[in-house]
Amino acid sequence: MSNTSKYLHTIADSPTRWNSSYLVWNRLLLLKNHINVVLSSLATKFDKDSKKDYKTLHDIMLSSEEWDLLRDLRPILRPFAEATDLLGGSNYCTFSMMNPVLIQIKKQFTPPTSHNVEQDYGN
Repeated sequence: MSNTSKYLHTIADSPTRWNSSYLVWNRLLLLKNHINVVLSSLATKFDKDSKKDYKTLHDIMLSSEEWDLLRDLRPILRPFAEATDLLGGSNYCTFSMMNPVLIQIKKQFTPPTSHNVEQDYGN
């Protein structure tokens, strides 16, 4: 095993992989503090390459609102990612597998109905 295999790396988004954005955003959130450390470190350097790297990273750095959005989207997208992994890992994905998964996702995102007292008394 190489020394670099224990390090986390960013993940590239792929339009052909359904969960890739979710995985990319999870990894970015996991690496956020480390990315900020690199940015802060580069800001204190005076050599040409470090200044160039700082500018590049600073220009693509997410705003605090964008970081918040990623954090807020994670629990919304998680059920879809889990369903995709479950159904995509099956050789023969049948309706008997899909239906319970889709019902569970629907339940998670269906707002609770308001409880009407009149319905309880048959009015």
